[in-house]
Amino acid sequence: MNFFETMMLFDTHTMLGVLFWINLFLGAIVLTFETTIKTINDKEYIHKAVLIRIAYSAAYLLLSLYEMLPIIMSLNLGYSILFICFYLDACLMLSFLSDAGKGRQLILKVMLGTGIIAFNLLEVFFSNDAIRSVVVSCVIMSIYAVPTMSFVIKKNNSRFKRVIGGFYVLFLVALFPRIIIPIVEILDNGASVHDISIAHSGFYLILVIITICGIMSTLLFIKERSDTMLENMALSDQLTQIPNRHCFLLNANVLFPKCQREKRELSVMLADIDYFKKINDKYGHPFGDKVLMHTANLIRSAIRKNDYFIRYGGEEFIIILTRADEGRALASGERIRKLIEKATIYNEEKDTKVKITISIGIATNDKSGLPIDDLISNADKALYKAKKTRNQVSVFGVKKR
Repeated sequence: MNFFETMMLFDTHTMLGVLFWINLFLGAIVLTFETTIKTINDKEYIHKAVLIRIAYSAAYLLLSLYEMLPIIMSLNLGYSILFICFYLDACLMLSFLSDAGKGRQLILKVMLGTGIIAFNLLEVFFSNDAIRSVVVSCVIMSIYAVPTMSFVIKKNNSRFKRVIGGFYVLFLVALFPRIIIPIVEILDNGASVHDISIAHSGFYLILVIITICGIMSTLLFIKERSDTMLENMALSDQLTQIPNRHCFLLNANVLFPKCQREKRELSVMLADIDYFKKINDKYGHPFGDKVLMHTANLIRSAIRKNDYFIRYGGEEFIIILTRADEGRALASGERIRKLIEKATIYNEEKDTKVKITISIGIATNDKSGLPIDDLISNADKALYKAKKTRNQVSVFGVKKR
């Protein structure tokens, strides 16, 4: 027997005891992590993770008392709780995806129900260690396969989620010996899989590893989502869900020099909703918010996908038109102005339809390039001219440095 085989040999009670204490310990660690969480939603994830760990510990405790308790309490109840824990773990994993999907949740419920029923029926009529080993491994594989494939296959997943999905693929593959070896053993010489063996010990080692990594993944998922939320808050306008002024400056510092190097023309369009203060005063700020969202949606629908649309502040918006000279920028501005002019916004409180207009100032960068501040200043001057008569598009002439 080599060193690796020696290190893999553990008896069942020892491994169940290790799993019991590890889950309790990790549950306590996760609970302390709650103090760093600010959002209610993430706190709920922490509470779920802790409760799942406690349930895992209860299941492993019942399984470890196999020789002391009736079989129906130790094996039947213990494994049923364990299956439920695996199901809850899988659901928790799916909840970190942008689109968990009701179909996947339904599949998990079917897998859980089928697994519990099949295990308990087989335990009643064919109580056998090898059969038990195969069924338990199959149930675990079928439950974890759903979130694992979702993590690996979904295109919009982050690289971190794909890595975690790849790890769970290895975990599922490692379960195959737990299915194959018991079948071979029982067909060959009837040996019990609960004898100390590499396959048996390896199964419990996999459970230890997946328990530790599962908790680490949960905490990292929460951190990843919190970081993404903070990034969105820093770079997006929360009302209109479009990039904000800070995001504009970050993109502009990259885009403008790039256009200058490539000798490409670029236009900046500064748009301002006419009489917005009067709209707020007359209809209230909630309706003013509705006007901002409606205007943002209309502008977004009127520009190209490769153009940049930003809420610059208050009722002002900026559109960066790439590869657009004066003529194209003016045509785009007129298209936006007419689209908003034709639209109406319904005010429920006063049961009336409100029409709005927009004024637009345009400045175009020639191929020699203008500094960002100068281009915005030119667009602002053009907007000031358009605001004199309202509902107009004004173009500032190209000014070379």
